[in-house]
Amino acid sequence: MAKPNVKPIPTDFSYIPFLLLKILMIAPLLKFNFRPVTVWDDNATGLVSALYLAETLKKRGFDNIQFLFFDNEEKGRLGSKGFVEHIKDNPSYSGTKVINIDSVGRGKAIYLAFEGADSEADTVPADNGSDYKTDHKTDSKPEFSLARAIIEASSDAEIQLKFNSESDCKFFTLNSIEALTLTRYDDVMFCGQKQQDLSWTHTYDDTRDKIDYDKITEVIRIVENYLNRL
Repeated sequence: MAKPNVKPIPTDFSYIPFLLLKILMIAPLLKFNFRPVTVWDDNATGLVSALYLAETLKKRGFDNIQFLFFDNEEKGRLGSKGFVEHIKDNPSYSGTKVINIDSVGRGKAIYLAFEGADSEADTVPADNGSDYKTDHKTDSKPEFSLARAIIEASSDAEIQLKFNSESDCKFFTLNSIEALTLTRYDDVMFCGQKQQDLSWTHTYDDTRDKIDYDKITEVIRIVENYLNRL
């Protein structure tokens, strides 16, 4: 694959892209009206990843993928919540899968985040299995075919993934829509426990000069490998 030209564009907004598969690719969009900060990693990097993938998919003639950009995700995920309410009973969205790209330009480790993930495990929970974990009230337990497919795509690209259950896809999962997030963290030790550090987001330390374009490209390669399997 040719190396993408993925330099972030200047913006006052933070976009979190969601890829909707028939596919949905989502980009939460955030503007800090009362606390202005820089938003290069969170989430110009997700936006530019989505734009690059959109250009690639257009050339290949994909017609079952939608790119979404949500606002107010930092205020109770109001953007994604409203969208899910709009589609959950629409039969044309049956079987939809969601990929969210968020803050992928800095952290050393790529995390695959989804409801039910175990950060200490190296496998995905069994579909509808007893090992499914969630902090949210739900009568349904999701399948994990999308997570497995992303893991296979990353393996093909020789890129290692870690797991995390802290995903922005809560409202999709609660409505039995398979969804996950790709993001990057630094792993740090705090009080003797491993923690995921994303402390530069929502601060003036989230600057353009800190962005590593190779890190963005790694995440793009994973999603491209996944799409090539469809």
